[in-house]
Amino acid sequence: MSINSSYLRDIKDIQSSFNGSCKTYQQSATLQAAYADELCQRLKCIKKTPKTILDLGAGDGSLSKILQQQYPKSVIYNLDLAQKSLFFHKCKNSICADAHYLPFKKNSFDLIVSGFMLQWCDNLPQVFQEIYNSLKKDGLFMFSTFGTRTLEELRYAWDMVDKDVHINIFFDIEHYGNLLQSAGFANVAVDRDLITEYEKNVISLMRRLKSMGAHNINQGRKKSLTGKNKIKKLQKFYETMQAKQGLPVSFDIIMAIGWKL
Repeated sequence: MSINSSYLRDIKDIQSSFNGSCKTYQQSATLQAAYADELCQRLKCIKKTPKTILDLGAGDGSLSKILQQQYPKSVIYNLDLAQKSLFFHKCKNSICADAHYLPFKKNSFDLIVSGFMLQWCDNLPQVFQEIYNSLKKDGLFMFSTFGTRTLEELRYAWDMVDKDVHINIFFDIEHYGNLLQSAGFANVAVDRDLITEYEKNVISLMRRLKSMGAHNINQGRKKSLTGKNKIKKLQKFYETMQAKQGLPVSFDIIMAIGWKL
């Protein structure tokens, strides 16, 4: 199995980013926490009780903690690329591994959930196939992730400053539906919410993103520090969108399910 060097470099960047933010993630990721609740509410509509559950991209373990309350007799495994995050948040049954190469036998889980992890994956078709293979027959995969309109105001402001890569790439709702079907999932359902939050200024937004581990990890990004003049220009263009509540920040939330029949 060969892995190209650019992939390895990206994986190390992501791992380093989330290891570095493990102490600050929980206080900044309020949106992620809210949609962990939403995901679990949707699972209540499903009558089956899963015996084995995998939380893929477990992060601070907030999703699996809700799931454990919801399914007290289930065995839940927490998998994340960031070992420090798993250790810091004391996740039970924790596994440090890459979603592109899941370390499980086929037909291992009744339910696989993932909260806002898939947008960091380099090869989504491979990840979805790994998930499909790891599910038992009649198993369910449910996830949330960010769509194309996420941080659209920040992306626009940066585009007005220069043409460098500053914002991570996000995919649209149709793309995720196609990925599920191509991997073999049936009874696929995908929907979205567009949420607008507000920040005091550009600096507070950038600090929030950093504390969540949400760094720019795209190929083609500049790894040098951004100069003061560029930050001033960024603030100038972003402030043209100023609202009474503050600077708008869009989050395009995609939620989806698919069954392995």
